[in-house]
Amino acid sequence: MNLLLKYGSIFIAVCLLIVASTFLKGKKAHSLPEFKSIASYALPDSPMLDEFRSRINLEGPEYFLTSDQNITNLVLRYKIGINSSRPVHSISWLSLYTYQGHIIFNKEIQVVFNSGMDQYQSRSIDSVFPIDSISRNNRIFFLSPNPEIEAIVLPLSIQYLDGGRLEVPY
Repeated sequence: MNLLLKYGSIFIAVCLLIVASTFLKGKKAHSLPEFKSIASYALPDSPMLDEFRSRINLEGPEYFLTSDQNITNLVLRYKIGINSSRPVHSISWLSLYTYQGHIIFNKEIQVVFNSGMDQYQSRSIDSVFPIDSISRNNRIFFLSPNPEIEAIVLPLSIQYLDGGRLEVPY
């Protein structure tokens, strides 16, 4: 009888541990992502770059990782603010991510606003893609917090709703 009671209580304790760990994993999956900031490299001034900056305020990036059906995605979040008096149809830029002066990843991003984005509006833009699209040697920098990652954001163009365009040459 003591042996049955002993093994029965161990079985119940193990079942409770399994149920509790499953519940805690489920709660963790629905928690908010932990944002990691990336330092931005300040570009030297140029007339066209200054013109772009006077019309568009492009901040970021921040990043976090998400998992969906056994695929880990990297989410790059930028904040865009419009200072232009003309409604903006699209914005494009190139982001270079560096570690100790070496480019580890680059991503060209174009954001198209369906009905245009008016003056003094701001939005957060998420660029989502599989972490596997980054080379195996370089994805480690994004998988663990690394304060030495630096982003160089190169504005490329603004397309206005009326068809006008501003391009930044490099």
